[in-house]
Amino acid sequence: MRRYSKKLTKDITLIYGSDHTLGGFTQITDSRYASSGKDEQGEGYVFDCDELFGTTINLIKLHAPKVKGSIFNVSQKEIIIRCDEFIKSLNPN
Repeated sequence: MRRYSKKLTKDITLIYGSDHTLGGFTQITDSRYASSGKDEQGEGYVFDCDELFGTTINLIKLHAPKVKGSIFNVSQKEIIIRCDEFIKSLNPN
């Protein structure tokens, strides 16, 4: 298993790699969601996709086609924008 982690902002982390069972995977966490009280697990997963199961969590509405070896090609800027929009939607006031 290979697992890499990249902080995109102080709150948003991109996690990606490959697993012998799941194949390539990509996950995105947002600590603001984890601490919002609205995340039942409290882990902040806003996106989770792998080659075996496909996209299982997509709270930030990323278009993420499944591509062998690279789950998707989305810019870091788009990930940050979509996470910010999602967090704002949790507290619209």
